[in-house]
Amino acid sequence: MKVEQNGMVGRLLPAYGSIVVFVFGHGLLSTWLIVRVAETGLPSWWLGLLTASYFVGLISGSFINCHLLARIGHIRAYAAYASVLTIIALAYGMWSHPAFWVVLRLCGGFATGGLVLVIESWMLMNSQPANRGRIMAVYMGLFYGFLALGQ
Repeated sequence: MKVEQNGMVGRLLPAYGSIVVFVFGHGLLSTWLIVRVAETGLPSWWLGLLTASYFVGLISGSFINCHLLARIGHIRAYAAYASVLTIIALAYGMWSHPAFWVVLRLCGGFATGGLVLVIESWMLMNSQPANRGRIMAVYMGLFYGFLALGQ
């Protein structure tokens, strides 16, 4: 990516920075939940239920959130999803009942689907077809790299 391409790098730094912070924290939280469930001595099926509920929320969020994004725009949607995910992360420490955590994981997956949709669609809208592949390659490298570091 060259800086001369209409200031593309400067426009993408907020998106890249937000995904780095988000997935690093997501990796930390996911790992902490696994360790916490193991410490409590709960049956392993609770861990399976926690994981499945997250992905049910993520998949449903990926399909449903596009309508919300179209109605309220990128800035409001980003703020809403980031706020929901922050509240959910704090709520894990408020009550450590596994059924409550299943609901939190479901809602967290839904909000994660929305947040990723907002970031990726914003990046694609602010790129040219000629450099879209490079932009998404950097994005995916940051995404999986910092997810692994968070874990």
